[in-house]
Amino acid sequence: MCESFEQSSLSKCTILFEQLHGAFKDYDQSTSAFPLRHSNYGIVFAARWEHSEDDQANINWVRKSFNAIDPKGLSGTYLNYTSADDQRAVQTLLSSTMSKITRIKSCYDPNNKFKRNHNVLPLPLPTLAAFDREE
Repeated sequence: MCESFEQSSLSKCTILFEQLHGAFKDYDQSTSAFPLRHSNYGIVFAARWEHSEDDQANINWVRKSFNAIDPKGLSGTYLNYTSADDQRAVQTLLSSTMSKITRIKSCYDPNNKFKRNHNVLPLPLPTLAAFDREE
């Protein structure tokens, strides 16, 4: 990671280490939308820039850095920390978790106003009503 940081010619790049412990680990993965409760730490590669001509260089640095520590995508990704086109984050969610997220989205954002990053589409109203009858 230090090598990755040194290789960056960009001035606003960050590597953040987060310790994951305490109540966070007291709950099973199925109890929330956060899928990585077995991890002891998280690593975030972040880049900030002002000019659009720097887009590709910054995006490439983040992806290259992440792939260097997890080349096969085995560790998982936290959905809030990824770009909209990073499918690894979506793949870390269990289908039951995705089902819960979709139902919550349908109840609280049926018109899909909050659609940044990985958009979860709300269920159509007839489908949501059928979902409620199943419980």
